[in-house]
Amino acid sequence: CDSLKKITFEKIDTIGPEAFMGCIELKEVIFSENMKFIGERAFYKCISLKKAYVTAETIDNEAFYWCTGLEDVEFSDRRQSIICAYQNKIIFTLCKYERSFF
Repeated sequence: CDSLKKITFEKIDTIGPEAFMGCIELKEVIFSENMKFIGERAFYKCISLKKAYVTAETIDNEAFYWCTGLEDVEFSDRRQSIICAYQNKIIFTLCKYERSFF
């Protein structure tokens, strides 16, 4: 995934653990409305990731951990707020937002 810059998921509903881990050129991710699950460390160390539109019902531990360039996160109707943690799991690292839900 060395040169992967943008991912748009259209029909996929699950992203497995470590699926895009270390894709250092990845800048943007857009999930389909049917996304149900993002696995543990799915986007771990995607350091160039700047924008993500998240629709998943469940986000596993450290899914976006060490995505230090992340500036813009949008959530679908399922997620009304920007969150640093959810369901007792750390989702983002160096999170700039104050709100967390446990």
